[in-house]
Amino acid sequence: MGIYRPRKPWPSHDLLLAARKLYCNPALTWKSPEQEEAMTMIMSWTEQVVVVLPTGAGKSLLFMLPPTLTDAGITVLVVLSLRFAGISSDV
Repeated sequence: MGIYRPRKPWPSHDLLLAARKLYCNPALTWKSPEQEEAMTMIMSWTEQVVVVLPTGAGKSLLFMLPPTLTDAGITVLVVLSLRFAGISSDV
């Protein structure tokens, strides 16, 4: 069984600086307020987070950035594929 270790939340500005470093892009900004809110919630360590964003809204950053941060802990990624080529609706 794991031991809970409280961690300090990451401020949005610090997360954006880390994202800029990850992407080597000093001009990088949040794609949307929802992306910023999701990343801040993920790194707040207060609860589990489920994020639903449309295509192109920056979901990849939400799972790529946390493992690069100091004291990030564990990242679990679940990807659902809704595309099953060759399967008919009769099955």
